[in-house]
Amino acid sequence: MGDKNPTPKIEDHYLGPLPYFESLGLSCVSHNRHKFTILENEIEIKLKAKKPVKITTQMINVSDDGKNVSEYIFTQRKGEIIYFMINFPECGIYKFEVYALSANDKHKAMHNVFGYLITVDQATKTVHEFPKQYTQWDDGCFLYKPLVLDSTSYLENVDFKVYIPNAKQVAVVVNCNEWHPLELKGENFEGSVTLRSTDDNVRISANYDESTTYATLLEYIISDAEKTDDPWPLVEGNYLGSLGNFTKFGFVTDSHKTEKFSTSKNECEIKMKTKKDVRTKALLIDCADQSKEMSHCVFTQRKDDTIFYNIIFPKSGFYKFEIFALPASDESKSLINVFNYLIKATGETKEGYGYPKQYTQWEGGCYLYEPLVLNSSSDLKNVSFKVHIPKAKAVAIIVDGKEWHYLELKGENFEGTVDLEACRHKGVGVMLDANFGEESDTYQRLLEYKI
Repeated sequence: MGDKNPTPKIEDHYLGPLPYFESLGLSCVSHNRHKFTILENEIEIKLKAKKPVKITTQMINVSDDGKNVSEYIFTQRKGEIIYFMINFPECGIYKFEVYALSANDKHKAMHNVFGYLITVDQATKTVHEFPKQYTQWDDGCFLYKPLVLDSTSYLENVDFKVYIPNAKQVAVVVNCNEWHPLELKGENFEGSVTLRSTDDNVRISANYDESTTYATLLEYIISDAEKTDDPWPLVEGNYLGSLGNFTKFGFVTDSHKTEKFSTSKNECEIKMKTKKDVRTKALLIDCADQSKEMSHCVFTQRKDDTIFYNIIFPKSGFYKFEIFALPASDESKSLINVFNYLIKATGETKEGYGYPKQYTQWEGGCYLYEPLVLNSSSDLKNVSFKVHIPKAKAVAIIVDGKEWHYLELKGENFEGTVDLEACRHKGVGVMLDANFGEESDTYQRLLEYKI
């Protein structure tokens, strides 16, 4: 009989230390030989890095037609030592490759610096995947526990202990909305969290400055539901979260601090804070049809230093939500993308459900209390209007371009009621216009509803 796992024909010049290995300051700590056999399906390989480097890895199952199984690798570092934790999913022969690049090099392809050929003789350990690692994790982070967290784990009082250089605050985020801050003890962040078997995912997120923005570093999948549902769409590595001008324009996240979250409702309100005078707009994109017009599904308004982005999801699915801004003093027409979210919406579909159209004048710090939604499905008998419009001298609701109903100034808001019952199912336009004085009786359009 032949060998159960014959060694595949892989040229030696693709294995062992490759040309950039030494020049990048790398050396072997644990496994100097590039071909070896292990009796169990778990291993820890260690390298030493004397220079700052960026690291990534790839592993393929040579015995299974080169199937990529990189999800069974977990990389972390402490000081100069880089640790590669590997859990092999089955017996067989695997090619494990390490890629590296100087930390100072940007926008360059990583070099393949070392190749291992590993034969796994027995699968005695439980097969598991490690937490998903995000870009920020590469910056010298080290996870003490838990290395594995899934539906088979003991979920009561799970201990977390992690080292994250330069982090100001660290939190365990359950299902994207339950926040459990970890306590800084010495150089590590520690704490315990009780989880449920129905929890979809658990993330470790960190804050690095005086803002309230958190970056996701690790993500565990707890329940099997996430694996059987549609997978999250792939996005470019630097697309999600805060972008270059987010902090420059004075923004901080208020309501949703993680850039990727799920909602069981068909609507959502995202809040940002800024003390600066900015112009802002937002764009909702259906990942299944990115050409679809969805401006009616987003409503933006501001009250004091809080900006509110109201979103309606017309159907369940995955959505990108992009926020744009520019200082009010900048007269450029094109606003700059400052923050991006990826959202999974699972709420019920509500057809014909949309916000009023917003005109340019609405950007000047206006806030609509009611009605946010007005259509033929609404109660149209004596509709209440309440709106805050800075510097406005008078405000009117104009029905079908000819019926004017003036709102009354009460405190800082304009209020009133208008009977719109006769407009139902007629496609009538209902406008909200304002006069700003300046010795003129001209009214400027701010909002437009369609009934």
